Amino acid sequence: MKGEFDENLGCINHVVTYRDNVVIISIPLKNQQYHFLISAERIVNVRKIVDYVTHSFGECDIFSDKHTSQQDTKIKKVVQSR
Repeated sequence: MKGEFDENLGCINHVVTYRDNVVIISIPLKNQQYHFLISAERIVNVRKIVDYVTHSFGECDIFSDKHTSQQDTKIKKVVQSR
């Protein structure tokens, strides 16, 4: 499922796997080959986590060639404020 259905169904926003003890969330970063992978307790609010990650990492493209220390500082501030 790396894109063969994107034209008909749309892009994958995130994938959630529920295991007995944890939930695993995979969020593809826009226009990148990377995914943000999270494992958490099953009681978490998956929607809130997905929204937080897509908002936080959607603002700056941390894996691009244009990555700067200013963007890195911005990410650290966002993560620390939560």
